[in-house]
Amino acid sequence: MGNPMNDAINFDVGLEEIVRRCLWLGNHICSDIASTMRPHLISSITRDSVHEAVDGKLFFEAVAYSSSLVVERLRDEIEENHGWTDGSYNLHMDYALQLGWALGVLTGAENFKKNFFTELLYAYYTPEDVAAYELYWEIPEDCEFDEALYSKARWYVFRVRDVVKVVDKTKMADRAEEMYGNVGLAYYNDAFFMKESEEIIAEVDALGSLKHGYDYLEGGEQEVQEGTCALNDTGEPIPPRDHHYIFAHNLLPSLFFKNPLAFIEKSCEGGTDYAAQMWQRCGETFVNDRSERLSHEGVSIRAIEDFPVIGCIYVLPKATNAAEAIMICALGAIKKTFFGRRKVRSPRYFTLEMGINAEGKPRTVLCEWQDDGNSRQHLNYGDGPAAIPEEFLRACISK
Repeated sequence: MGNPMNDAINFDVGLEEIVRRCLWLGNHICSDIASTMRPHLISSITRDSVHEAVDGKLFFEAVAYSSSLVVERLRDEIEENHGWTDGSYNLHMDYALQLGWALGVLTGAENFKKNFFTELLYAYYTPEDVAAYELYWEIPEDCEFDEALYSKARWYVFRVRDVVKVVDKTKMADRAEEMYGNVGLAYYNDAFFMKESEEIIAEVDALGSLKHGYDYLEGGEQEVQEGTCALNDTGEPIPPRDHHYIFAHNLLPSLFFKNPLAFIEKSCEGGTDYAAQMWQRCGETFVNDRSERLSHEGVSIRAIEDFPVIGCIYVLPKATNAAEAIMICALGAIKKTFFGRRKVRSPRYFTLEMGINAEGKPRTVLCEWQDDGNSRQHLNYGDGPAAIPEEFLRACISK
């Protein structure tokens, strides 16, 4: 990846390399913290389930605390070497998401809650977010965030104070910093600079076959469709078919902006069957000529669950005409209210549309529908990514 002695370090090494290095680092963090905690575990003496559960939670918190310091340092060094742009922000998110996934897989937490450590890292990285107070521990929101007094060690103490008896918070914070604060940082240079890829690969391969966490979309990097944009006799693009256009550009955005959370939850829970039913109802309701109603073949839904972002991607029946959507992506940031309810902030609705370039060759076009409550506006961002759900999602998040 580079040498820390150089003037500039390249963190943009590709997702596959980031995944391996985060797995390597996560394995060392978990192993070292487990070794440090083991002599102090009450459950190792009592062997009862209650103490095992408490010790398990303390272990998760210690791992998250130590790992959050790595995420913080990555943020600083990515900004130092790449500047702070949309691209470097997304790069930092790649590292944070992959490290969170790696910790979840290595500890087994991913088996009982998807994106568990991603959310836990988020709680440490953004303690001012009220939603983070309740995560996992159901911690009551009985304090105001004070940035002047904040440290990640103090936050660790605050998060475990209802599970273990804390007499002296300052002393316990100092103890946590001494025991866990440097665990992840001790491996930082090896993980991201000093170790050659071959060494990292050899150690990661020994961990077994693991599917990386950035692949939130089932099916992986699979191109949705191939095809050309239909033209008329004069070489002009043929307008979109009513069924296809109404579904992607009218019906779905209307339902989404009316209630973003309900739309996402129903879509993700219902999956492909729900999408097929919606497509059929759209044709029956809005397309009077039966001959112009289109088959639902090819429609599917893929969930996006990567805290704090939630959403869904609809893969639509094959687009053939200009402005027909190949896929749509509805997403937003999830947040809990003070009353424990969830809501979606900053809802966004994107379309990846069929188009044609100046040479008459097919292309994808990235667009977005925006709704301010009074009117709806269609934005065209120009050439889009390949018709691959993961690439489409990346393009949407970058906007």
